[in-house]
Amino acid sequence: MKVSVTLRRLQTRHVLRWLSRAPSIYLKLKYLIQANNLYEIDQFTKNVVNMSNKKTKKRIQFAAVMKYVISENSFGDKILDIMILKSGSKMDDKFLTLGGQIQSLFNSELLSKTNEIGYVSYKLLYKRSKNSDICDLNNLVVKDTKGTIKLSNRHNWDYIAKPHLLLGGNSGSGKSYLLFSLVHKMLRETSKENIYICDGKFDELKEIADEKFKLKNNAKSVYAIIEFIKRVENEMDERYRDKFRSREAIFLVIDEFAALSLVLEKDEFKELNKRLKTIILKGRSANIHVLIAMQRASSNSIDLDIRDNTAIRIGLGNLSTENFKMIFGETRAENEILNRGIGEGYILIDGEQISLFESPEIIKDKALE
Repeated sequence: MKVSVTLRRLQTRHVLRWLSRAPSIYLKLKYLIQANNLYEIDQFTKNVVNMSNKKTKKRIQFAAVMKYVISENSFGDKILDIMILKSGSKMDDKFLTLGGQIQSLFNSELLSKTNEIGYVSYKLLYKRSKNSDICDLNNLVVKDTKGTIKLSNRHNWDYIAKPHLLLGGNSGSGKSYLLFSLVHKMLRETSKENIYICDGKFDELKEIADEKFKLKNNAKSVYAIIEFIKRVENEMDERYRDKFRSREAIFLVIDEFAALSLVLEKDEFKELNKRLKTIILKGRSANIHVLIAMQRASSNSIDLDIRDNTAIRIGLGNLSTENFKMIFGETRAENEILNRGIGEGYILIDGEQISLFESPEIIKDKALE
């Protein structure tokens, strides 16, 4: 049931401050209307009893109408949906700019903003579920294909409908640990021989793929990476030619792709970009999916067509305005990008609303008995 809220009379400064801190959603929305001038007033004169003078007062002629409802999503979170009804007045434009104020007022993550004909809707993650999100890399994974990979407690990667993932973040942002968890979850979706690991720095991902996951297609050299990318491209072409060929998911995982540009000749790296671009553009129909992790998704590091055709994009850590734009293709002022800790950041799914993201807790090493 939606609860309707509007402003009947103006409150004093002290009462207004109290409304902003009130636990009631109803009262907070009254504060939101008045604090953001979502109303129109007129003035009238009133005779004061036993006095000859007249007093001018203000009264609300028209005020925004808001409705709200609380629901629960599939993860057990409480979602607050605030609908601001349009009136055909000049205030309608203001309704589209309230995301920051609403997020601050409720101290909650803004999940989405929807602009409909009759209203503007803001959805907030009002109360998080207490269910913890833990990925233990030591656990044996049994193949059980679902077509989705759990990215976090609140985000799933439907890799068939939304192919390819770009993961960005500076060193120390938690990018590697999230990458480990995603490869671990791929083992549930496909056979080991269908996961190709290309670690451009031949560092932690290569070691984890060897020691924890026992993956055979784990590149030990730059030219092994080139060979893997060629092999995946050839497999894609074979699947196009032979419709009865196995359609089990193939995952091509590339970490620190930009590092390859430092060791390959310019023409070799250009050719590699071309092959990867072909896989990105055509891979979905062949059930082939690419995960690329890198610190900077700049045009110097990767073909922009590759970046722009990744349906899932995650940026971890404290992102600069430049890095934010490179990952998500959207410009935000520095003061609009929140400080995020290790394993925290933003996510964009298939061009929808950019929202906050938290990686699962990763258990890498077994605890001592």
